[in-house]
Amino acid sequence: MNLLENAYDLHVHTAPDITGRRLDDFDMAERARSAGMKGFAIKCHQFQSGGRAALVRRQYPEINAVGGITLNNSVGGLNPMAVEMAVYGLVSGLLYARRPKNLGGIYTALISAMAAGRLAWGAVMVILTMGSGNAFTLAAFWAGAVANAIPGIILQLAAVPALVMAVQHVRQPVPQEG
Repeated sequence: MNLLENAYDLHVHTAPDITGRRLDDFDMAERARSAGMKGFAIKCHQFQSGGRAALVRRQYPEINAVGGITLNNSVGGLNPMAVEMAVYGLVSGLLYARRPKNLGGIYTALISAMAAGRLAWGAVMVILTMGSGNAFTLAAFWAGAVANAIPGIILQLAAVPALVMAVQHVRQPVPQEG
């Protein structure tokens, strides 16, 4: 019985980093693959690691490496927009990977990610305003997450599916003659 089979390690500090690390991102992917793991989360205290995770997934497509932002004081602390974008990226990536690659699947991933990201933003705003005497109200959430965001929501709903479909079309293998 392999306890690591299909597991995810959600707290991995790999190189490159300011601090010396025993493994780099690709070494970790190789170990994860050898152990039968599904993936891991790359953490860094100074920088976001989403780009590094994308490179790992390109080299090891069977390993679901994810990156993010560790919201320590060295990178500004708890930032509501950073949390929203991290949740948006996580949800959209997970759903897109598991949904049909048609407009319905794309819209399901996009709308779910937008809603999850905005809810995460609201939760952070509640945490940040606790004890300040200025409670984050439902009206403030509605204004910030929906009413003021309508132009961006419309733009995302129009542009993102078209861009994803275009990228999918470009990635389609060209039939070989002969």
